[in-house]
Amino acid sequence: MATAEAGRVTYAIASRSNPQSLADSINSSLPSPLVKAFSVDATSSSSVSQFVADASKAWPDAKPHVGVWNPTVGFGFKPFLKWTEAEVREAFEGQVIGAFTFTQSLLQIFLDSPLPSSPLESRGVLLYTGATSSLRGSLNFSGFAAAKSGLRSLIQSVAREHGKDGVHVAHFVIDGVIDTQRVKGFLGEAEHPEDRLDPDHIAAEYTHVANQPRSTWTHEVDVRPAREKF
Repeated sequence: MATAEAGRVTYAIASRSNPQSLADSINSSLPSPLVKAFSVDATSSSSVSQFVADASKAWPDAKPHVGVWNPTVGFGFKPFLKWTEAEVREAFEGQVIGAFTFTQSLLQIFLDSPLPSSPLESRGVLLYTGATSSLRGSLNFSGFAAAKSGLRSLIQSVAREHGKDGVHVAHFVIDGVIDTQRVKGFLGEAEHPEDRLDPDHIAAEYTHVANQPRSTWTHEVDVRPAREKF
């Protein structure tokens, strides 16, 4: 979640663990600390709403301007008969219900601010991470696909309702393997640099969309490496 002034940023990782080490790592490379860490459980509406409330007060002189919903909860790859009701419920709670609470909480803040007079500026930006499963239920992804497609439908409705209010809502279909240290740990190095998505390049795409003028908003974008089959 980003504030609108001086590039100051607050963020949350959808985890029950403490993300402070990541904040410290980012801040150590900056002239002054710009990142604050909050632990949040994406499957808990009360945790999500509390995060938005706490992060909104992290800097008294700035209001949230950008929110990014990017939980990893609910991912699974196995035959349909191996999925449990509890796993599907957790995926739906983290991907859809959590996003619902996150969106309502931030929308109320955005709509309390006046629409900027400049057509280059939005009232607020809401960005959501989707996946190939957002578009189709692939083999062995039934529980995850149900949740991701639900998230996509939810934010389509929000975009159609609140775009006219100056709130930019966008969905990113991340189609491919992201080349993180965790992925390298169990898959090894990529055979070719264009086999996986570079996290820094994904972030640049989010930043580009977040800064679009009101006359040319993107709602949905597919992002994949050049060698990905689709």
